[in-house]
Amino acid sequence: MQQLGADRRFVEEQYSNADKLGIRIETHERYSQGDTERLLDEAVEALALAPGLRVLDVGCGAGGWHARMAASGATIMGVDLMAGMLQEARSAAAALRPRPVFTQADAQALPFDAARVDRVLCAGVLYHVPDCERALREIRRVLLADGRAVISTNGAYTMRRIYELHADAARGLGYEPLPIAPGQFTMDDLPLVRDVFPYVERRLLVRRISVRRDRTGTAVLRV
Repeated sequence: MQQLGADRRFVEEQYSNADKLGIRIETHERYSQGDTERLLDEAVEALALAPGLRVLDVGCGAGGWHARMAASGATIMGVDLMAGMLQEARSAAAALRPRPVFTQADAQALPFDAARVDRVLCAGVLYHVPDCERALREIRRVLLADGRAVISTNGAYTMRRIYELHADAARGLGYEPLPIAPGQFTMDDLPLVRDVFPYVERRLLVRRISVRRDRTGTAVLRV
């Protein structure tokens, strides 16, 4: 059965604008334990950007990476399925130089010729894509032969603690929650990536959501 996170209706509901994405980002900023900023810094460092390089951000969302990338002098192209996210990204990029350009497109069918870009960033996207292999092959197609792609995703059971909080609340209301299942396209899917790219290096960033119990025994997120 297709994972809910890759269902088109779910993606449209979650990403029609930046509101729900902003809530998730704020949750991680407030409650995650671990160096979240390191993910951004190391990913951009791994891209090895330089002035004049063309970098494609697949599933660019609201453009949260673009200020870091533009500082290198690279030319940024962003694609996203959701028009509302592209509107946010354009607004955020107004002061950047070189100014990024944006196109509404599906990661499974990128509107670019083969060997078009030097770098690809695909951060936190493929678990929303129904056919991950197809998207990976599209990324490989548009990359130059000596290009480089940086792809980020979650562990198989990421956000387990939040699921457990929801499950506890559901049981308290008399419902039996569905069992937790591994997500779509996780770190466990490294063999799939290796089928498309001849060389893959994996880097892990460990972080967790912190919770505590109040005096009534209710689990609450810790500020």
